[in-house]
Amino acid sequence: MLLDGVVVGGFNVVDLDRLHRAIGWPVIAVTRGDPDRTRIRRALRRWFPRDAARRERLLFRHRLFRVPTTARPIRASSVGAPSRDAAALLARATVRGLWPEPLRLAHLVASARALSPRPREPLSPRNRVREPGL
Repeated sequence: MLLDGVVVGGFNVVDLDRLHRAIGWPVIAVTRGDPDRTRIRRALRRWFPRDAARRERLLFRHRLFRVPTTARPIRASSVGAPSRDAAALLARATVRGLWPEPLRLAHLVASARALSPRPREPLSPRNRVREPGL
């Protein structure tokens, strides 16, 4: 399973080990660069004083390794697969640029869905498609 980082929706930290045990597949989380640990620690302690230590442990439990791409290198952590295998998978999944194609495509689909009219939402002049000449 490929993840775009280990944090979703702010500071909701994914427990990679628990996810790996639950699904029985390797889990690889990728990020564009090294995290600023000092700023992250400060934010966790400010916004989650009772839970900061647990979140911090989850965030930094797994070592990030460098993955070369045709652009600049990205960073990844892996649970359930050696870093060498994870890097090889990411290299094969990165068609061009620096981001693995499954994550790039998932982002495009999610963005398109977020921008499209909701089902049962009446068409308004703002979201109505106009045909040429009408």
